[in-house]
Amino acid sequence: MTTGLVDLLDLADCHARERNRAEAANTLTLLEFAHRKQLEGLEMESAILRRLHNASIIDGIAAAMRWSRGATQNRLFEAQQCRHKTPGVWLAHQVGDLDGRHVQLISRTLSRLEEDASVLKLDRLVVPYATSHTHPELKAWLARFVARVEPKTDEESTREAVEARRVEINHNGDGTSDFYALLPTQTAAAIQAHLTKTAALKPAADTRTVNQYLADHVGEQLLTDPATGANVNVTVGVT
Repeated sequence: MTTGLVDLLDLADCHARERNRAEAANTLTLLEFAHRKQLEGLEMESAILRRLHNASIIDGIAAAMRWSRGATQNRLFEAQQCRHKTPGVWLAHQVGDLDGRHVQLISRTLSRLEEDASVLKLDRLVVPYATSHTHPELKAWLARFVARVEPKTDEESTREAVEARRVEINHNGDGTSDFYALLPTQTAAAIQAHLTKTAALKPAADTRTVNQYLADHVGEQLLTDPATGANVNVTVGVT
């Protein structure tokens, strides 16, 4: 018997829900492991040994799961926070309605809320929205939620985020480098509009792809003296 297309989609949905349930169960197992190891540490008389023991808990989980230490800390914290503050969210994860990315986004929003009433409201409203929208849509909805229920907190978070603006360059070792900039949204939107307009001006005879053309354009702009329009003379030693 041939499986119909609709049946295949239903099967895929079942597999996704099973994966979400397994993810929740796995997280609970790791949280229980961490809890029992912490209890073991409490029996140690030496404060130094207790600190070393507790640090090793995250290292052990990270090694077993093949995650980074930072990712392990974040996952456990986010899951624990959702379990305690938004039980409705955690239940939806356990039954397969929400995945780990949903939990991560909601937990990060919880960290921005200060009022208990806001947390209760989030737990009540977020699951129906999350189960019927994409992750990017949920992220935008959560940002609007914070701005609506706790505008003061949202303003403070925005100010702190803008203060963290920076530029980073990481060399890949293969002749390319990653260029990263954390900018105020207004500035980034203006740059995006400029790049869109620049891409439309790419000559038809230019054999570069649009991405290559824009990457070269950004480099040229940054290496042009705004006062004279001349190229900035920089000597770079490459080993």
